[in-house]
Amino acid sequence: MPTGRQAPFRCHTRPTKFSLAATTDPELIPALDAYPVDEVTANFPGAVSAVAVPAHGDTNWAEADLRSYIRLLDRHGLSPSIIF
Repeated sequence: MPTGRQAPFRCHTRPTKFSLAATTDPELIPALDAYPVDEVTANFPGAVSAVAVPAHGDTNWAEADLRSYIRLLDRHGLSPSIIF
């Protein structure tokens, strides 16, 4: 039989993770390694979404550029969250 008072719930601690709005500068992605960023989010022009990330015209990349950017995010352990 346990003695003393027990908490009615368990508290799990996890590292804090953040979602960051996309940047079109691929040189900034490696700098994110120093921060607890988990994903990079972007709305592309014409996207219909409730996500509070503005769709900027400068994110209108060619398909090859977008694929390259996603590979870069993957190499740095970041998940892409891209809304078209």
